[in-house]
Amino acid sequence: MSDINSILNKLLKFYDLDTLSELSEVLKVSQPTISKWRARNTIIPIKKRCRELGIYNEIFGDFKEEIFKDLEYSDFDKIKTLKQQCKKYDIQTTTIKNLRLLYLFQELEKYSNENLEKSLKDLLLNSNPLFNGLDENSKNIISENLEKNIKKFEKENS
Repeated sequence: MSDINSILNKLLKFYDLDTLSELSEVLKVSQPTISKWRARNTIIPIKKRCRELGIYNEIFGDFKEEIFKDLEYSDFDKIKTLKQQCKKYDIQTTTIKNLRLLYLFQELEKYSNENLEKSLKDLLLNSNPLFNGLDENSKNIISENLEKNIKKFEKENS
């Protein structure tokens, strides 16, 4: 994945500059500020400054393509790597493709409580045709398995 040095080099090349001192003048920040960015390997302030200068797309537009540039990754490995990076930077992802459902879940999350969770579990059990006509004991077993799967999911995604 691109690091601070490759982004600084990209900025130097973009502005046809040779030194970080020259770059600091163009970016209108002090040279020690750029050195701090480099020491901390932090990209966020550079992204912000590039947005302010209107050059974000020129510098970061192909950033997503660079993640796997010159590397042979399977689709599975790409997805795994991206998930790890999202987790590292506390970026939530979802596999929900139905935007209407996604919206409803986001709205429901605002009012999340035990009653809502129980209602969603009941909805899942009652809307799945595989569970129609099951006796109460079987539904309880499925509910217990559902709870185990929820805890496993939480552990994997926390």
